[in-house]
Amino acid sequence: MRMFKPDTLFISVAVLLITANGTCFADPPDAYILEIMAQYHFPGCAAVAASGDSILWSGAFGDANFNQGTIVTDSTLFYLLSPSKTVTAVVFMQLWEDGLVGLDDDICDYLPCTIENPFYPGVTITPRMILTHTSTLVDNPAWNNEMIALGDSTYSNIEFCQEYFVSGGSLYSTDNFVNCEPGSDYNYSTISFAVLAAITESVSTYSDSFDLHCREYLFDPLLMDNTSFIISSIDTTQLAMPYYWNGSAHVPYGYFTSPHYPGSWLRTSALQLESFLIAFMQGGEIGGVRILESATVDSMTTIQFPGIAPDQGLAWRRVYSGGRELWGHPGGGIGYFGSTEMFYCPAENSSVIVLTNGESGATSLIMDSLFNYVSVEMSIETGDGALSGAVLSRACPNPFTGSTLITFDLPASAQIHLEVYDIYGRKVRLLVEGGYPAGTTSVDFQQGELASGLYFIVLRSGFDILTEMCVLLKQ
Repeated sequence: MRMFKPDTLFISVAVLLITANGTCFADPPDAYILEIMAQYHFPGCAAVAASGDSILWSGAFGDANFNQGTIVTDSTLFYLLSPSKTVTAVVFMQLWEDGLVGLDDDICDYLPCTIENPFYPGVTITPRMILTHTSTLVDNPAWNNEMIALGDSTYSNIEFCQEYFVSGGSLYSTDNFVNCEPGSDYNYSTISFAVLAAITESVSTYSDSFDLHCREYLFDPLLMDNTSFIISSIDTTQLAMPYYWNGSAHVPYGYFTSPHYPGSWLRTSALQLESFLIAFMQGGEIGGVRILESATVDSMTTIQFPGIAPDQGLAWRRVYSGGRELWGHPGGGIGYFGSTEMFYCPAENSSVIVLTNGESGATSLIMDSLFNYVSVEMSIETGDGALSGAVLSRACPNPFTGSTLITFDLPASAQIHLEVYDIYGRKVRLLVEGGYPAGTTSVDFQQGELASGLYFIVLRSGFDILTEMCVLLKQ
């Protein structure tokens, strides 16, 4: 979609424009991404935003590897971290569709060993429990860091499961389990996804390689030709080096992995991963290639145990961010705190991926700004009807210098948020929130510390949104 930039306007940076017929156009938030990268010390970042099966915007920023002098491009591979679980889950559900595995079977039915919770011996642990983090198989911090090593793991999935989950194994400990009955409580686990990979290998023709199975049934069909769980299977000259910020410089971690790689260590690019995300969002199909049946996708995005895990589907997680209900998965790991984001918005049929090689939960800020970009670009109007018949009037005066009056009229009482966003999609002010009665309400919007520029007044109730623009001219 064409971008428009006015020759003269009250602000000096690119702005959002509303045309006479109501169509919205937006400049992508490149400047905002660079700002977040600088503020939170991200060396590099690649991101993608899509509407339906069409990519609207993609960007590559910063450094992939300081020592090699490489910058991030569309082809740069990143450690995916926890969104890897969704890939492992989709592959497992392909086997379920083929009748080769059962979600509620005993995992021991498919393995050459017995895995049981020592506190509840004989109680069945199922794949569904692993996919919903209710299996009681958990990550033992005592082993977690020690299992991280450079290069590929020397364990097969079944070998690792035997060493970690079976009494007598070199990594076995009762601390590898939660002292509660399987299926009764939520305990997030990465290590347990190695069990799903081991089961996959047990029924696959690729009995010695979960990665090759993924390539045959998922990566190659989606043209993800440079995606792999295995470091030796990719071109490391295109792999971004993971870094941590020590307060004054970026320090490389090295290209590491662990034996429980199916839960965290997929390497791929943002554009390749977007093919996977779009296919899932579109009911399991993209460009004539079907990876799952739509009913299976629906099952995976259905809350399985509302009383235990109210936002957990089968590996896929529901979150609320930026006023949207999203499905996908964030990413974090050793030395990381939320450095990747992979989510789609069912209500807006949009999707966003943000991959970085740094440390910070600030990737969610980039994600929200990209969802806002898609929403404006596509003139999306969605909602739950809470603001049906409501009116958000234009600010008066507009433009304004010191303050302006924001007025809204509600046909019925509602829980509302009245917020102010800048042109990069950042919320800069919460004016009011809470329950408001039917009728007219006026709120004073003071300029405060805000800079001159274009701002968006957003009236939100649930997923219903009304928006108006105003211009601040500081003297």
